[in-house]
Amino acid sequence: MASLSVTGLRSCFFGEFRNIITGNDDVANNTFADPDATEIGNNEVFGNLACSNNAPAAQFGDSGAGPNIVFGAITGECKPLSIH
Repeated sequence: MASLSVTGLRSCFFGEFRNIITGNDDVANNTFADPDATEIGNNEVFGNLACSNNAPAAQFGDSGAGPNIVFGAITGECKPLSIH
């Protein structure tokens, strides 16, 4: 997958797991009904990973996911969920 951008989505749940993203990954300004939503983990991002203004904030939730592996910059809510 080249780049991934999920912005302005309103739904019950969002999960992003086990993807290989060769570009940037941006998850911003989304609102989900499930307090355990916006789960982001176990991804490999070869560009930058940015997460901001999500409700709830990006988290592992109950997924048991491992950290994201990011080769570029990590910003916002995804910073504690990721390693270089």
